[in-house]
Amino acid sequence: MTSTPKANHLLSILLYAFTIALTQPAYSQAEMPTFNQAFDKHPATMLLIDPDSKRIVNANAAAANFYGHSETKLESMTVADLNMLTPEQVAAEVKLARQEGRQFLYSDT
Repeated sequence: MTSTPKANHLLSILLYAFTIALTQPAYSQAEMPTFNQAFDKHPATMLLIDPDSKRIVNANAAAANFYGHSETKLESMTVADLNMLTPEQVAAEVKLARQEGRQFLYSDT
């Protein structure tokens, strides 16, 4: 197989990127954000839900904005308070998520 200048150039770029990735960590240990920092500042709507009580344990700012409630208010609610499903349907979805090893709830109804 003969290599072309374009293929050699691409290989050089990939080798350089790989070398940088190995030698330059994204964060130093001191700069590494904690889970709470990453969770709180993440732009995605995120809720931590206790699977037994279905209570919202933690909500980030994006969730507060999305649902129109403060983080404190969300953390006083259950997932059923936000969901259009009945409490029985929520319980069934939590059970199914556990059985399937999912870390999220989903319903297309």
